[in-house]
Amino acid sequence: MSASLPIVALPKGQWVDVYAATGIAVGTVITIQNTGTKIAKLTESVAQPTTEGHNIIEKYVYLTSGANPIGIWALSPLGTNLSVAVG
Repeated sequence: MSASLPIVALPKGQWVDVYAATGIAVGTVITIQNTGTKIAKLTESVAQPTTEGHNIIEKYVYLTSGANPIGIWALSPLGTNLSVAVG
């Protein structure tokens, strides 16, 4: 994982736009690691999703976006932290 940015805190039950939270341009490939103790759910979407995320990311698991992501949103039912890096 390349240089990480500051931790993205996911408040309990609230969607967070990962690109907006990190200042990374949408469309940039990112790698996300759950550094908190609770699960997070991720989904690729231009706007805030209306249903829960579709990719579960457990503690210390990494996920990498697709080649041309349109937006990444994260939700944690109990709150957690994500580490995000470009690449």
